[in-house]
Amino acid sequence: MASTWEVLAYTRRRPRVVVAAAAVRANIGTRLGRDVVERQGRSVVEAKRRARSEARRRAALPVPPGCHEAVRTALRAWLGERPPCTVVGYVALPDEVDVTPLHDTDRHRWGLVRVLSGGGLSVGPWDGVRGVSRYGTVEPLEAAGTLELGAGDVVLVPGLAFDRRGFRLGRGGGHYDRFLAGLPAGVVTVAVTVSRAVVADLPVEPHDRPVTHVCTEHGCSAVPAPTGAGSALLDGVEDEDGGPGRP
Repeated sequence: MASTWEVLAYTRRRPRVVVAAAAVRANIGTRLGRDVVERQGRSVVEAKRRARSEARRRAALPVPPGCHEAVRTALRAWLGERPPCTVVGYVALPDEVDVTPLHDTDRHRWGLVRVLSGGGLSVGPWDGVRGVSRYGTVEPLEAAGTLELGAGDVVLVPGLAFDRRGFRLGRGGGHYDRFLAGLPAGVVTVAVTVSRAVVADLPVEPHDRPVTHVCTEHGCSAVPAPTGAGSALLDGVEDEDGGPGRP
């Protein structure tokens, strides 16, 4: 039979054993949770890679005659209804809708994106002195100055694909992702694309930010809120898998 001192010694040791066991379980749980998150992250990255490959295949297909012009016509009409503001454009790659012809009005002040040396984008004046980025895209030089954006300003956004929630699939550089995430509240972001590049759902990572509007050859429409009534332009999207480079 154990003595009183032995019982006390065991009782004093037992909490330490219990605490140690709990710590081991917590550590195992943390590692398992981290492993799950890492596997999910790898899964999304792989899904994006597959979606990007499919989007590039579609982008290489011939565009129906007049399709890009129809996108510009819809966008011009939409911009014409907005009060004067700053509109940020881009210099299009061969498979993107060229928005340069829209820069023919004094109604809005126009800006142009440029790649920052540390990653991400900033906005310079459209008519500023231009150079060529490391991606081969034309952009205003930093010496041309920077335009600050605010509520009501508009950013035109190119991409390989968009989904009906407004999420964008870029070319893998992540610069537009960082740029969109850092925009001030109230800035309107518009996907400029053709309807065949709008799919039901794209793989999404935590840092991805949706655009607020989508403009195709069928018109410009606000992206519906998750619980909203939907959009006539985007509701018709069918469920399906989702030179120089765009940052």
